[in-house]
Amino acid sequence: MENLVSQNNTVVIVEHDPEIITQADFLIDLGPEGGEKGGYLLYAGTPKKIFEKDTPTALALKYLSSQRKVSYYTSYSYPKKLKIIKAKKYNLKEITFSLPVGAITSIVGASGSGKSTLLEEIIYKGITAYKQNLSFDSCESIEGYEHFSQVLFITQEPLARSPRSIVATYIGIFPYIRKLLASTPLAKKYGYTETFFSFNSEISQCSECKGLGFEVIEMQFLSDLVIPCEVCKGKRYKEEVLEIKWKDKNIAEILELTVDSAIEFFENHPPIKGTLNLLQKLGLGYLKLGQPLSTLSGGEAQRLKIAEILSQIKSEKALILLDEPTVGLHLKDIEKLVSSLKYLKEKGHTIVVVEHHPEIILSSDWVIELGPEGGEKGGYLIFEGSLKDFLNLKDQKSKTAYYLKEYLTGLKLKEKAEKEKKYHYEDTYIKLRGIRHHNLKNIDVDLPREKFIVITGVSGSGKSTLAFDVIFTEGQRRFLETLPAYLRQFLKLYEEIDYDLISGIPPTVALEQKSGELSPRSTVGTLTEILPYLRLLYSKISKTYCPKCNFPLIPRSEKELLEFAKKLFKEEKLENAEVSFLAPIVKHRKGIYRNLFEKLLNSGYYEVRIDSIFYKLPPIPSLSRYKEHTIEALIGKTNFKKFKNFEELFLKTLKEGKGEALLLVNSKEFLFSQKRACVKCGVSLPEPDPLLFAFNSRIGACSHCQGLGKIEDKVCPLCKGSRYKEEVFYYKINGLSLPEFCELSIEKAIEFLKNLKLEGKEKILAEGLISEIISRLKYLIELGVGYLTLGRSADTLSSGEAKRVRISAEIGSNLTGVAYILDEPTIGLHPKDNAKLIKVLKSLKNKGNTIIVVEHDEETILSADYIVDLGPGGGKKGGEVIFVGTPSQLLKNEISETAKALKDINRKKLKSLKRKPSKFILLEGAYLRNLKNINVSIPLNSLTVVVGVSGSGKSTLICELLYENLKKLLSIKTKSKLDLWGVKNVRGFENIKRVYLVDHSPIGNTPRSTPATYINVFTNIREVFANTPLARQRGYKEGRFSFNTEEGQCPYCKGQGYLKVEIKFLPEVYQVCEYCGGKRYNPETLEVYFKGKNISEVLNMDFSEAKEFFKHFSSIYQKLNTLCNIGLDYLNLGQPSPSLSGGEAQRIKLTKEFVKSSKGGSLFILDEPTTGLHINDVEKLVNVLQGLIDKGHTVIVIEHNLELIKWADWVIELGPEGGEKGGYLIFEGPIEEFLKANTITSEILKDYLNIK
Repeated sequence: MENLVSQNNTVVIVEHDPEIITQADFLIDLGPEGGEKGGYLLYAGTPKKIFEKDTPTALALKYLSSQRKVSYYTSYSYPKKLKIIKAKKYNLKEITFSLPVGAITSIVGASGSGKSTLLEEIIYKGITAYKQNLSFDSCESIEGYEHFSQVLFITQEPLARSPRSIVATYIGIFPYIRKLLASTPLAKKYGYTETFFSFNSEISQCSECKGLGFEVIEMQFLSDLVIPCEVCKGKRYKEEVLEIKWKDKNIAEILELTVDSAIEFFENHPPIKGTLNLLQKLGLGYLKLGQPLSTLSGGEAQRLKIAEILSQIKSEKALILLDEPTVGLHLKDIEKLVSSLKYLKEKGHTIVVVEHHPEIILSSDWVIELGPEGGEKGGYLIFEGSLKDFLNLKDQKSKTAYYLKEYLTGLKLKEKAEKEKKYHYEDTYIKLRGIRHHNLKNIDVDLPREKFIVITGVSGSGKSTLAFDVIFTEGQRRFLETLPAYLRQFLKLYEEIDYDLISGIPPTVALEQKSGELSPRSTVGTLTEILPYLRLLYSKISKTYCPKCNFPLIPRSEKELLEFAKKLFKEEKLENAEVSFLAPIVKHRKGIYRNLFEKLLNSGYYEVRIDSIFYKLPPIPSLSRYKEHTIEALIGKTNFKKFKNFEELFLKTLKEGKGEALLLVNSKEFLFSQKRACVKCGVSLPEPDPLLFAFNSRIGACSHCQGLGKIEDKVCPLCKGSRYKEEVFYYKINGLSLPEFCELSIEKAIEFLKNLKLEGKEKILAEGLISEIISRLKYLIELGVGYLTLGRSADTLSSGEAKRVRISAEIGSNLTGVAYILDEPTIGLHPKDNAKLIKVLKSLKNKGNTIIVVEHDEETILSADYIVDLGPGGGKKGGEVIFVGTPSQLLKNEISETAKALKDINRKKLKSLKRKPSKFILLEGAYLRNLKNINVSIPLNSLTVVVGVSGSGKSTLICELLYENLKKLLSIKTKSKLDLWGVKNVRGFENIKRVYLVDHSPIGNTPRSTPATYINVFTNIREVFANTPLARQRGYKEGRFSFNTEEGQCPYCKGQGYLKVEIKFLPEVYQVCEYCGGKRYNPETLEVYFKGKNISEVLNMDFSEAKEFFKHFSSIYQKLNTLCNIGLDYLNLGQPSPSLSGGEAQRIKLTKEFVKSSKGGSLFILDEPTTGLHINDVEKLVNVLQGLIDKGHTVIVIEHNLELIKWADWVIELGPEGGEKGGYLIFEGPIEEFLKANTITSEILKDYLNIK
């Protein structure tokens, strides 16, 4: 435990052991007693000062510190013996021993030495078998078992799991109490028998909680809530039962009495008082008579069992066996346990205890020690004899005896508590030593915990490898190792890391650059994980309204529902039809429900409907454990004309369905609910289930669009885009349904929740949920996206909005002691929002978390507490630590490329080529989403940069409206009028021939796809190999050198280079193929060399090496040179496409188009192409873009990065804010005019360029 503290952990222990108590750093003492007399804070402070107090713990510690003597019993007092000869089971080594009858015997020894085996498997099972004349082969024979009338084995297992079992019923006094109440004049007058005073009886129990006194409310993914019943206020009974009093107390008040109080109350009633006295003697005087047995501790349960045995056994002599009865007991309670054992002995019983606690052993008459160690080295008889002989053992023959003698001299606990303790705390660093993963070159680095750390460096230098593949993966792996093997099999296992040492790593949470689009099935509510809390809130506290008259649906009596059924059947003319009465038992819950079906069978029900299909019982249906099921019991069938029968079945169905009945007539279903019904309109709605409020579930989704809200890009006509079925709109909180709430902006949603006035049960149910929802919503506001709605479809978010929504989901969980790892969180953020993000990340750090950010943004780098700069180049030229330290130290560094870029004065100059456009594409009346009917001019043969805050409409205008409409217009051959989307007119498009959207989506989804295959350079390389002399001699064509064809690929891994290994109960693992060693090809193919390299070695080259290697092949060289020019020289030809970042994928697509586009006339649209680029690499990207314009193309870039904006010929700014407050055209024109304007972005650009 001290080691754990040294590793900067906080250790909290619930403990009674005096050694641990006195050697703690801080002590909290509660008491002074158990139950109602406990719960007070008696002491909080250092252990040494507790010796000045008089708390029960302090008195116990002082007692144990003093010297004591033991009174012994002689073995002659016990002439009768129980003898067991040659006991052998598990590790017991054929031991023969005896123990005295009518005495207390302790079995002691090291853990695993065979004590419990001896007690349960030999003594208990052996004597039980002998008494029943059964064979028993775990020992040779047992002598003296006839001295015992019975053998009882008392464990610490719970006495009951149901709250219906209480102390008074267990000890058998409840029938007497009920008789006393039934004997009162008032009870006799009303004819109340003793049954009337049972809370398990339907006639007397509270009809709301069925006599439990409380309600258990299932909170799905949160802990269940237990709240007092609102009707009986926790008293379990109906009001009329509580009118009957005996000695001025009703039944509920009697059950509230403690054992101590009840002894006085039942002074003149020996049957009750005698049993209660036993409980008091056993130290259970604080228990209430009505306390549920399920709430008792193990120690309390054990002593209650002893009390029950004492009350049952009168003159008989029993053998009572106990296994470690002191577990969970305070020394004060151990004294009570000792007196209980002695009391049992006085009554003539024999007690055998397996125990480690000195107080129990010292109270024994006889000791049996097993050992000397645990497991196979245990199971020998070390000692048997009287306690006196045991304590007189010499030469440390018994470690237990030696410790007991020291214990009797006093434990010197005060001295131990006063002893100064010094921890050698480990430095609070994540220590990384000898990291050799991907391109990292055996690096050593220490990252301070609870700091804001930026990992930067040129593109491909190993930043993501260090942050994600090393720190995140190792943190995850170590956390997953704490889970059971069964659970680990369902979790993703990451690639193993090659390293010397990784220490001080906390649990890790990653937020990576996600490639690809967000699903239209997701919304802001699902991405932030707020929706599950809202679903739970609506299912617990919403009010239901009639779909016809809009009046609240209120609880109805059985009689009202029956009248409503009569009316309905007459109106629908169903008097002659057969009616099936179904009681809803289970709604949309997972499980196999065997016990339920057996219970239904026992209750006389022989048919059920499961998920709309009828099944006869028996046999018991076999259900999938992991699938949600709806189960209804068929109560019976009749028709309306047999009204007596109809009424009887209707009421019975309501009872079995807990207030709900489902009537099936001619395949039509009619629901009757006591809880939510409008008798006037004849409408019943079901109890709300969280799944009803889930648009991704069958139960809650609109049946027309299946919860998507759209059908073929058009708003669903049935749900009007809300995604929900109509029924959901009738469940409201303060007049708002969940779909309506999800259409409020985040700011308004918080205001709505804060203004809710809830009381009683609703308040208990909702307050935790509401505080969690508000906390998560506030993060969205802090991140600057308070204008979003929770119902906003994820696929309509801009990249900046999506990024911040994801960040809010990760940080909304309010964790502490975690390492959050983020990949370029500023991507998609306007420079004005960077400060908000940095503030949120620093607040997260201040909660005790470590923030590790992979970032190129200047403001973020300079805001860090600590910087790690990797380099000096990318790929094979990177993977070294160039610098570690603070921002101020970085700026003094002479080697770091990052430092040089940050200090470069020439960087902050306007670089625009200031082209003067003559032709334009004109968008007239753009109104899609938040665009405010704007007219926009886009110049041809220029570099246009579209700027504006996140959510202002940039992606809507360019990536959706412009791109989709141009695609349609350019594909139409005829001059017929075309339906434009989101815009009134598009002019000037005749001057372009093609339109390309170069986005961040992956270039391939399988490891078989590589950058070399994507840009078609691999075909050229394979042709080179096919033209080598050996290849021609063997007749190898270029297909032979593809790892995707059978002729060339390794036959074992099918050209993948690794194999998936599945081990039962463990996650799947990928291992390098042993046959080809990860080379992907068969040996014959690898025998073909070009310039000393085979095809596998060429695939392992980076683009820079390959460019030089193939410099005499112009088709290969041109493609590879373009990739190097765009800043991707560090990537390998054979790198699997799924491992590329979104920015890398985008630049590879751009290269492919650049290589293809010899003729002009194309329009290229790029969304944030600087993603993942180091400051130094932005210019390389710009050169490629300028090259495209020089070839006669047009380039439009959506960008926040000032490093690129400074190159623009033309600037379009949307704003002024995001969401509904955005979508206006703030500026359009040449960059020199933009720098004279006063917009949010122009001010930031002027500041960056030092233009006053």
